[in-house]
Amino acid sequence: MPALLLVLLAAALLSASPTVHTAFSRIGEGVRLVHTTGPFPIFATGASSASGNPAFLADFFGQEAGLAVEDLAHPFCGDVYYQGRFLQNAALGISSTHLSRDHYQENRSALFYGASVNELSFGVLLKTLYATDLPDGAYHASLFALDADVGLLYGWNEMVYAALSAGNLVSPNIVNTYQDIIHPSRSLGFQLGVVPDLERRLAFFAEAGMDSLHGLAIPGYFFGSGTEMTFFEARLFTVSVAFHSVLPRRKAERENSLFAVLSGNLPVAGKKMKLEYGFRKHLSGNAAVSDDLSHSAGLAFLFGGKGDYVAPVSDAEADRESFSPDGDAVEDRMNFRLIGQDDPAGKGIKKWAFILYLRDDDNRLHPVKSFSGSGVPPRFIAWDGRNSRSELVSKGMYYYQLRVTDFDHNFTDSKLKVIYVR
Repeated sequence: MPALLLVLLAAALLSASPTVHTAFSRIGEGVRLVHTTGPFPIFATGASSASGNPAFLADFFGQEAGLAVEDLAHPFCGDVYYQGRFLQNAALGISSTHLSRDHYQENRSALFYGASVNELSFGVLLKTLYATDLPDGAYHASLFALDADVGLLYGWNEMVYAALSAGNLVSPNIVNTYQDIIHPSRSLGFQLGVVPDLERRLAFFAEAGMDSLHGLAIPGYFFGSGTEMTFFEARLFTVSVAFHSVLPRRKAERENSLFAVLSGNLPVAGKKMKLEYGFRKHLSGNAAVSDDLSHSAGLAFLFGGKGDYVAPVSDAEADRESFSPDGDAVEDRMNFRLIGQDDPAGKGIKKWAFILYLRDDDNRLHPVKSFSGSGVPPRFIAWDGRNSRSELVSKGMYYYQLRVTDFDHNFTDSKLKVIYVR
């Protein structure tokens, strides 16, 4: 989902960059709390499961920041983003974000690489910041910064993941044109996520971090939690909600904020258009920002993505561990719940096959019974304990697996699981 990845990448830049708090960066702090995409969570620093297609994205939006600094209260922002896919489990991308308000200009650019090996994913993000003519600010001059983030993510059972990130690893002191020294903030973050429902792509997660390690500029802690709910299998509409709290180490008031983002993806002439609206409610603290709502609205167009390299989602689950197909009308059938979904940018599911296996003395799997069809697999399927010749199978341990194939010939096998015939 490249459009979502753009938002995450921009959020990583804006929240982990040197402490130049513009209107955009203030709002962007909490966006990183809303960045899961079903079974393919993407960590804000760039670690991902490489689940995006090659694509070009242009994104333009404005924000109502609610800041005390009037010159930065209504900035206009624009993004240009490209992600290229190569090999099987790797992605390379670039991003450039520009903010403009009156005389103030700010540009943030990044080059990122993400890859995954089995359940482990990692990413590296190189970023730059260039700003000029910050009005009424502490720096009041031009500045340039170059830094890097890294991230590591591990997933269990396609439903639980944990991630670590380190922000601003280079963090050199920045000297602007007035010879003022600016100390960037380093950060260390941890995240734990759960995706209990692959069909609805519902995710809960919590994040904790510590800014300014080694006694740099603004010591403090932050934590947050959030959820994302996607409606319709085509991912046409998404609602994301997050809570964000900053806990300063020094004697200062805690800053709490509530975020919500509503986004919709619409097919337009074979391409994809993304509409998004978000707001931030300042619940307490934060003397620099008023208690009013902060708003943002965006419009994005996605081009490219001619080839689909992303494997679909596949999962199968039996309703119990064992059954006895002996004809007594008690537990004579085993029911399986099937899930097969293509990625949001894909062309859909072409075919599916659900197969039951028996392992022989040589430890090899032999198919006993198979079910198959075209399109999306049924939500449920039942097995009466008979093989392909309509004979009752013998007692023992059997294996089952679902294979789902999309129209670009990408396929995914669900995990091999066990049931017992008794």
